Amino acid sequence: MSSQVAQRRTGPAPGAGQPRDVDALRGFALFGMLVVTISSFGAPHVVVVLFVELTFLLLFAFLLGYSGGGRVRHLIRPRTALILAGGLIAAVAAMVGALSFADGPTPLPGPVRVQVPLALALFLVGLAAGGRRLLAHARLLSLAQVIGFRVGVAGAVASALLSPLPALALTVPTALFLAAACGATLLRFFRTAAGAGLADALAPAGRMALSNYLGQSVVLALLFTGFSLGTLLSTLVGGGLFAGQIVVSAWWLGRHSCGPVEWLLRRPRWDV
Repeated sequence: MSSQVAQRRTGPAPGAGQPRDVDALRGFALFGMLVVTISSFGAPHVVVVLFVELTFLLLFAFLLGYSGGGRVRHLIRPRTALILAGGLIAAVAAMVGALSFADGPTPLPGPVRVQVPLALALFLVGLAAGGRRLLAHARLLSLAQVIGFRVGVAGAVASALLSPLPALALTVPTALFLAAACGATLLRFFRTAAGAGLADALAPAGRMALSNYLGQSVVLALLFTGFSLGTLLSTLVGGGLFAGQIVVSAWWLGRHSCGPVEWLLRRPRWDV
């Protein structure tokens, strides 16, 4: 009997880890990626870009791997995925560290050189975590909140006080901790009575997140290329686009099992 009690305390909370919760979190991350895409058409400081964009990007990439890895999870073992992810993160750390200790003025690396390997690393971590349903464990989410916000906020404050290269070096781990803390907070909120309605609204968009992300990227590229809409109009366009994606996603999933891009990715047979 004591073992059953221990299992209740350490295992997934009742009703936790349902697809709707993770889909809703992915829907929120999709909105964050919309904000990131809109901001990319401006010219903010590279450290600000990395700090804001990395938090959303890493959360989005992790969630794609967590429940969207599909057949890929059968090709890559969790231990292998974590090793590959560690290697990618170490490569980014080595690149930033080498620039920090270089003699003379050194230009900051472009956001893509930092974002792409880190996003792939978090996708691989998501693959490993999804196989064990780690987001279903309430205690783990609580721990991510406590540690993530403390380390993330402290790192954000320190980054604001440092020169660009040291700030860049600190931005990467800070974004990792903040992404974990924000994701854990939202998941716990979605599992309450107050957050259930918001989760229901966001879940369809998150369930076909890859289709929506590619769609919003194409639409924004067509709208913003060669034009400057200003902050207010850009906000209205982004909000309208995301609201439209929520409605269209709910309509589409009422007739299909997944989004169009997700369907295409499921079509190939990964026979190895």
